[in-house]
Amino acid sequence: MRHYVIRGGALLVAFLFPLFVHAARLYLTPASGTFPVGSTITVQVRVNSEGEAVNTAEANIVFTGDTIQLVDVEGGDVFYLSAPGSPAKTATSAYFGGGLPTPGFTGTAGNLGTMTFRVVREGTASLSITNGKVLLNDGIGTNALSGTAGARFTITPPPVGAPAVTSVTHPNPEAWHTQTDVELSWNRPTGAYGFSYELDDKPDTVPDAALETTNETSRRYNDLADGVWFFHIRARRQAVGQFGLTTHFRIQIDTMQPRFFEITMIGQADLKDVTRTPTVAFEAKDDLSGIDHYDIFLDEQLTLSGVKAPYSFGKIQSGPHIIKVIAYDKASNSRTTALPVIITSPIDAQRIVSTPLYALVLVNIAIFISIIFVAWLLLHHHSRQIERISDEVGDLQKDIDQSLTKMKVGISRRILNLLSRAPTREFEEKVQHALTDVAAGVNAMEEKIDADMGDLKEATKGKTPDLPPKSGDSRTLPRQ
Repeated sequence: MRHYVIRGGALLVAFLFPLFVHAARLYLTPASGTFPVGSTITVQVRVNSEGEAVNTAEANIVFTGDTIQLVDVEGGDVFYLSAPGSPAKTATSAYFGGGLPTPGFTGTAGNLGTMTFRVVREGTASLSITNGKVLLNDGIGTNALSGTAGARFTITPPPVGAPAVTSVTHPNPEAWHTQTDVELSWNRPTGAYGFSYELDDKPDTVPDAALETTNETSRRYNDLADGVWFFHIRARRQAVGQFGLTTHFRIQIDTMQPRFFEITMIGQADLKDVTRTPTVAFEAKDDLSGIDHYDIFLDEQLTLSGVKAPYSFGKIQSGPHIIKVIAYDKASNSRTTALPVIITSPIDAQRIVSTPLYALVLVNIAIFISIIFVAWLLLHHHSRQIERISDEVGDLQKDIDQSLTKMKVGISRRILNLLSRAPTREFEEKVQHALTDVAAGVNAMEEKIDADMGDLKEATKGKTPDLPPKSGDSRTLPRQ
């Protein structure tokens, strides 16, 4: 009876034993794929603990070295306590080992390490895991590794090159243009059989697998709307599916003027009474390309190109003027705004009075003195021509009277003009005071001329006719 009990117990243990077998796996991802020559492949070594807590993992990976080249290895972020010599690489292998403290790792994709390969030749590339182990976090380091899975890749010829796109209508992808008809052309890379392309407003679209053309290398689009467009094109070898990289060509169109804007005076409310050095402010808006620069004009004369607001003018002459600002956007569309103003601020009164009026008086005095001096020379150096000189003295008196009258009228007009433009009472008083001095000078000059002419008359007394009266005198004396 005892014999059967022992035998039955052994059978029970044998039956239950598989339930307690530990199973953990090491595998590579991606496990397969197609990659062209010249590309790179990134492969990870991962741990699937199959529901158990593990704290240590190691893996040795071997691969064929004729189609792929291992360029970099990096330890994973799960088993971050690296084992001595991990990670490591040779021409045909890589090694990773690491651990972590309690409670360990439980999961299906614990990263043990990463390998980066460069694809160097057509064919296939096979990778497999050897000498691997995964230890349980059970205090005794039980190896729970039950299997491994490698990877296999297909290596294809290098992809056809990306077409180089140019445009005669929109040559600079970063610039804005007003032209709405777009002409595009591209080259044919080596090995290219045909092209797939698309135009839209997205920057990273990849054209579909259908070829638009196998022989043309240009395309024209008419009447495109304002905005930013992208032309996407990629080439394909004759073998189906072997496309190259996509070229994205940017097209920027703006045909609209900047928005309406205003010119404003800073610190001055009355546009009919503006100072001689006004400061103006302005700011235009553009919905697409944005404002590029401003040009400012005064009375149709360009003052400054590329001006920034606010802008202060130098001294402007009194009177009406037109201030004009032209705003240009980055596509060279423009908007013009004009502001009529009247410059009325007074110029310094002393300069107005003293400079033009005294200059006029001095010029006339110089002329009269010159005339008298010439007459005196004629009188003293040509005494034998007294009779003729007497007539000339009479004519001279007439000329002097006419000149004096003309000068007085001119001075009077200027006086009235100045007084009518006087902005303040103080300014008017200054003008009147200065003009009183001018009038006194003119009267003194006139008296001196009368005295000199009297001397001439005495010098030719008895031989000359009586001179006519001065302008404004009612006396009329006939010749003797």
